[in-house]
Amino acid sequence: MRIAQRTISRNYLNQLNTSMSKKAESLERSTSGLKFSKLSDNVADGTRAMHIQEQRYQSQQQLSTVKDLVSEFESVDSNMDSIQSIMESLQEKVLTGMSENYGQTKRDILAQEISSCKDQILQFANAQFGGKYLFAGTNNSSAPFTV
Repeated sequence: MRIAQRTISRNYLNQLNTSMSKKAESLERSTSGLKFSKLSDNVADGTRAMHIQEQRYQSQQQLSTVKDLVSEFESVDSNMDSIQSIMESLQEKVLTGMSENYGQTKRDILAQEISSCKDQILQFANAQFGGKYLFAGTNNSSAPFTV
């Protein structure tokens, strides 16, 4: 009789421990929102989850690259707008200087203004973004434009 009671007690405790363990696993899954806690619990779903995580990581990398490119192109666009503005100003100055009413002194002043505009254009053309020259192509060892 004593052996039977021990067996019953042992079986009861084993079942109780198993139930408590399953309850703890269920509680953990419900609080974490995960279907399983170890890859070995569900290999098929785990493999799919790992594949999705890899795709997500790659997508985040691509998004970061695209954002960097957009910023770089915005910088290129801004510099090109500035150069265009300077060129329009230069065109007006050249046309003004070509007028017969303009004396040599005023033309010399215009020549100095045009020279300073040339320096401004050179600065915009040699602009850098992220440690590389915007308009240098593949050669980023030195400024692409010089006088």
